[in-house]
Amino acid sequence: MEEMADTTGVGLQAVQYWMIEHGIKRRDPGFRSGEDHPLWKEDNATDHTRLAKWADQVKERDGHACVACSSTERLHAHHVVPKYEDQSEEMLYGLDNGETLCRACHAKRHRERGDESIARLLRHTPH
Repeated sequence: MEEMADTTGVGLQAVQYWMIEHGIKRRDPGFRSGEDHPLWKEDNATDHTRLAKWADQVKERDGHACVACSSTERLHAHHVVPKYEDQSEEMLYGLDNGETLCRACHAKRHRERGDESIARLLRHTPH
């Protein structure tokens, strides 16, 4: 689910909501990930972990406020150049390719560039 959230640029809760809504079964809750997984290596952070750190840094840089409307609620870190267009290290994890947006402005950005399916997911995120 985390990979799906990262790939689509939506929150984990949006993916969980849609999986439940459409009756898609999820992994056993006993599944271990991250540092709890037996194959975890400190020096080999997962893409999700790196993206989460990137998102935190983007929000920190932008003062934890939406750059479009100044809201401080329901903030997301948005890739200016979409991940599906350029997956280089610089574009995935570079702060210059990120902006902090509230949920509504994030959905609007995706609609503006023709990503209606992502915008729809963002609009229906429960939180």
